[in-house]
Amino acid sequence: MSPTSRALRIGVLLGGNLVEERVFRAGTPVTFGYSLRCSLSVPVDGVPAEHVLFDAAHVLRVPAGTTGRVMQAGKELTPGELAIQRGARGKLTIGEATILFQEIAAPAIVPRPQLPASVRGSLLGRIDKRLGAIVAASLLVHLGIAGWAWINELEADSLVEEVAARYQAPTYEVIDVPDFALPLEPSEPGPGTAKPANPAVQTPKTAPRPNVDRMPEPTDPNAWAQLLTGNTPGVNGQNELPNRVPNTDLDKQIKNVTDAGRTPA
Repeated sequence: MSPTSRALRIGVLLGGNLVEERVFRAGTPVTFGYSLRCSLSVPVDGVPAEHVLFDAAHVLRVPAGTTGRVMQAGKELTPGELAIQRGARGKLTIGEATILFQEIAAPAIVPRPQLPASVRGSLLGRIDKRLGAIVAASLLVHLGIAGWAWINELEADSLVEEVAARYQAPTYEVIDVPDFALPLEPSEPGPGTAKPANPAVQTPKTAPRPNVDRMPEPTDPNAWAQLLTGNTPGVNGQNELPNRVPNTDLDKQIKNVTDAGRTPA
């Protein structure tokens, strides 16, 4: 049979229901099994993983454990390795699956539907004119900028030479600094010479200040004078005044005023 005019119509039944039906042209092998790579994938028990049921010449190759019958040239044949002829049909039972096949004339190849040329139009007619103008203007601007940059681009060597020509080396002024004589360390005195004695630092001795932890009696003028004019710490804080001159006590001042013939206020 001609590969371009004949084909096999195959259907798969599970539980009496048709689950798949396909047409295979001559020259195309038909594989059967539970693998997803098979032309007829049937994941049921008793089905081989992958088996070539019909080869490219449409020769039937029945796997082991298959039952059924084939009607060809008016005769009923036992399934086996059999070349399928014009008009043959058959039924095969493999595990839980049932396969029906029939040799038929290949259906005409339906061309891919297309719109008429008058409706399709040209590629240029499908482009929006406003969008095309915007894209063209943008392209021209970018090409102009790229061309200007390429024309005015400086070579790497010329750029280095220009930078080197503009470089001015820094100048330095040398200043002569006179040598200053460093002071000499005092030499150690020779034998028999005593080191000069450093005068001892005289630390002035001050008498301890009396601690006044209470206010003086109102009848004690000296205590009040000491509190107001002295440098003795008291209950009202530290009173730091300069040392008094001699004969500045209150009783002596009153006596001096009396001797001068005046009355103390």
